[in-house]
Amino acid sequence: MTALLAEFVQPDDLLAAVRRVREKRIPIIDSFTPFPVEGLDRALGVEDQRINWLGFAGMISGALLGWFFQWYANSDYTLNVGGRPWLAPPSFTVLTFEFSVLLGAFFMFFGLLILNRLPKLHHPLFAAPGFDRVTSDRYFLLIDAPDAAARRFIEDLHPASIAEVEP
Repeated sequence: MTALLAEFVQPDDLLAAVRRVREKRIPIIDSFTPFPVEGLDRALGVEDQRINWLGFAGMISGALLGWFFQWYANSDYTLNVGGRPWLAPPSFTVLTFEFSVLLGAFFMFFGLLILNRLPKLHHPLFAAPGFDRVTSDRYFLLIDAPDAAARRFIEDLHPASIAEVEP
């Protein structure tokens, strides 16, 4: 399978190219930018919400774990301070909140690593000419190009350069 990597100098050029490629129904594999480009995810059709659900699951797990730790400590060594009940929700609030934030952050961090298949120590795309500039000032669009017509269409978008890569 051959893919084309088109290099653009301006983010607006990349955004316009993505819209035209989607209109032509050519499969887009991915885009690469040095910083987030406003509207690019909508233009690419990315609507992945899995990380939100991972964070929510982490926060619920953290809250339950924090509550359990405090319940276990109080059930083993009960100490009546100021006449409070054995399971006092107001005194459990702070640690429960802290555990929910901690586990929510852990779930999201490690979830992003897994969902993005990171770390990638080597990928054939890294050997593409000029791709090292993606971290500073260039914008790249990687598309599936099964035929010569797709290549001609990409050339009509006037990218700075086009390279063939194996994704």
